[in-house]
Amino acid sequence: MLKVSPFFAHLYDLYLEQLQLLSRDSQGEESSKVRQQSLSKHREEASEYLSIMKTDPEFAAPLFYDLFDFQIGTMNKDVIEIVGSKKSGLPKFSRIINELAFKGNIRPQLFDMVLGIDGGDKFLVTVIGLEYLRFIDWTPESMEVPILEPDDPDDEEGWLRNEAPEILGLDPLSTCNE
Repeated sequence: MLKVSPFFAHLYDLYLEQLQLLSRDSQGEESSKVRQQSLSKHREEASEYLSIMKTDPEFAAPLFYDLFDFQIGTMNKDVIEIVGSKKSGLPKFSRIINELAFKGNIRPQLFDMVLGIDGGDKFLVTVIGLEYLRFIDWTPESMEVPILEPDDPDDEEGWLRNEAPEILGLDPLSTCNE
């Protein structure tokens, strides 16, 4: 069973909100055409968004919207481990890159740009987790993909509130309360 950490559950909500904003036209109507136009502009301004990837990853994450080709039933344990984000931390991007499939619109220069920035590796792994949750259409109510609460007695890893992993330099529990 896939477990989702509070950090990813919260960040995923922010990510979906950002995608919705990018999908709205001036009248507030959502459309995939508007989203594609917004994403193209977003990608043209990649350096601006990447400058805030550590503080506001949900604004930079759409740069990678729909670039990964996930297949149901073929996800390796490293990708599934991402959304659980245990104390041991996230896997390195270099460790999972060969396990990923990319869609035809892949932009290698974008990956190179991110990997050249301090924290870029963790950011890319976080984006993979967010995109995987979007791919499986995850919601907190999903019975097959529950949120792992930090003080859940069934958690074999022994999460405690003050032991949440530092991902992208954020304290995932304090960001949930903002």
